[in-house]
Amino acid sequence: FTKEVGRLDVLINNAATAFKAADFTPFELQTGPTLRVNFWGTVRLTDSLLPLLRKSGACGNHPRLIMMASSAGRLSQLSPELQHRFSSSQLDRDELFQLVCKFQVDVANGRHRREGWGSNNYAFSKLALIAYTKVLAREEGPEMRVNACCPGYCNTELSGHKGPRPPDVGARCAVK
Repeated sequence: FTKEVGRLDVLINNAATAFKAADFTPFELQTGPTLRVNFWGTVRLTDSLLPLLRKSGACGNHPRLIMMASSAGRLSQLSPELQHRFSSSQLDRDELFQLVCKFQVDVANGRHRREGWGSNNYAFSKLALIAYTKVLAREEGPEMRVNACCPGYCNTELSGHKGPRPPDVGARCAVK
């Protein structure tokens, strides 16, 4: 790809997994797999493609990076102290990654509620993704448009095909 095109103008990250309510996997065993796909995998892919997006900007284009997030990623799932840390304009990727790791450790040790975390791995992964999007937007500045959007409750595998919105309608938020 790099040799043929040399740049990337648009990246839309749409990775997501969630355990169903009927799944018997304990919460603490759902945390790692959920964050590996929804957060860490997205971070790794994005970071590896950022140089190609930057090359697009260097060619005079206006690269775009869009994260498909979720309204489930609300700050209200956290204690006020954690809300402040995640919403701080001073949050950087190192602190964000430390916070995500702390959530994982606290869940594994059964103290996540006591430490101010919520009890929904999917929701937390999307909150972390939104925070990462804000960090990236600050890092990249005006040269790259970096946004997160919520496609709504769509009729997909993830929702068990219970969502009323067709996936193509949900996808439109990424291209507006």
